[in-house]
Amino acid sequence: MSIDPEWKKAVAESENTFMDGQTGALLSFSGLTEEYGRQISEFEEQNKDAVVLPEGAQILAGTDSSSDYYTAFITYLKKFVLLFDTDGVRSEIEDQALFRRALLCYGGKYSYMLPPAKARQSFLDNTDRDYGFKRLLRDENSGKRVYLKMLMDDIVLDRPVVDQLQEIIDRKTFDEDERWKKYFIKMPEILDCIANDVNKKDPDGHWVFAIPQRFIRRNNNDDILLLSRTQTNSINRELYSYVLYIEARKKGLSVKYHAEYTDSAEKYAYYDNKQGERVLVVYKKKADVGYVYIAKKTDDTEIIYYDTLEGILDYVEKTAKVEATVSQAQ
Repeated sequence: MSIDPEWKKAVAESENTFMDGQTGALLSFSGLTEEYGRQISEFEEQNKDAVVLPEGAQILAGTDSSSDYYTAFITYLKKFVLLFDTDGVRSEIEDQALFRRALLCYGGKYSYMLPPAKARQSFLDNTDRDYGFKRLLRDENSGKRVYLKMLMDDIVLDRPVVDQLQEIIDRKTFDEDERWKKYFIKMPEILDCIANDVNKKDPDGHWVFAIPQRFIRRNNNDDILLLSRTQTNSINRELYSYVLYIEARKKGLSVKYHAEYTDSAEKYAYYDNKQGERVLVVYKKKADVGYVYIAKKTDDTEIIYYDTLEGILDYVEKTAKVEATVSQAQ
């Protein structure tokens, strides 16, 4: 069967993008893969003794370059180019991890992160390895690349993609099952704090992630570690106490963060209160209460606990010293 020259041209164009061998993703998004399967099944049902397709068989009939399948493929290709250049995620949506954060808005309690069904997962890099966006494109078995299709379906070609991704983030709400995503999506200071730019360090001059894959370990919605490298024996931070640290520093409070190599040692925000006492704030499970923010002394004596970020942040603001400001003479 001859191949429509416009289809050949479109597929060749897709192969010259970052997709480079993963055109099957766009064929699937356009509906062509499903239509091919439907027509093959229909042919096999009508020709039960056939071993090969006979000459002139019309598999993929009705899918030439005048069809909706071709139009959809071209549209998805154009949207793909809005998101990726030949090296990977485009720089304008790599900044502040905008694309990764917008893509995380899809999937409910699940996500595009790889590998599937594992506690340790990656926000992906620009390689074709196990933790790269190319693996996401070709790994249909995980069912995760459909989230990329959902995002592409929500963007249009005639508006700046940066604005559209930000709008996806801004309108995102979270139910209980997916609340673990909230701070990754709403706070660029987390996923964008990576060792590739001196301007992307945290308030104390540290990076959260030392490698572009950005690994976390998520045992459940409340037990989440930010891993600087690939394993829990690297420097790691606990998500919710780290969020408290970032939000407190935005308010000008003298709060710092204590990270640890081991996953069992406590990670915590800490500060000296107005009485000169050191206060540690951890996020952990409290008997008969559940996961809460616990403010305690260095000898582990509990001072108070709150079940919301707003509650503990208000407490820290009332009790912590305020950062000294530097006056700027004109």
